[in-house]
Amino acid sequence: HKPLHIQSVVSASSMAELNKDGGRRYGKRRSASIPKKRLVIQGATGINAAAVNGEYFDTGHIYNGKPLYQKKADPDRWLRYVTAGHLNQWRVSSSQSVKANDDKGYIYSKESDLANPVEGKEWYAWMGTE
Repeated sequence: HKPLHIQSVVSASSMAELNKDGGRRYGKRRSASIPKKRLVIQGATGINAAAVNGEYFDTGHIYNGKPLYQKKADPDRWLRYVTAGHLNQWRVSSSQSVKANDDKGYIYSKESDLANPVEGKEWYAWMGTE
């Protein structure tokens, strides 16, 4: 089976442009003139594969200091940066976890303190249900 992979649909130079405002809180928006980034997650297997795999788009909001992504085919799935418990990891979670700003999720990056989820080389999947 293939490993989990997150692919950027926008170039790295566009990502630098997206992050230049330095926003720190969920709800802060970037300029509408900056193109939104899209990511594709593929290769997740198991009970939560359908919840994880797919295309995510940059919402234009900053969440815990990083862009917040929403799954195009399922508005209840989010790729977000989790700082709860000082984890500092990217995770795919439900809307409930986004609102609670907790550490729950379907997958998470092994590496912490990544500026961008596409930098994650190893991901873990939670095999239960959220």
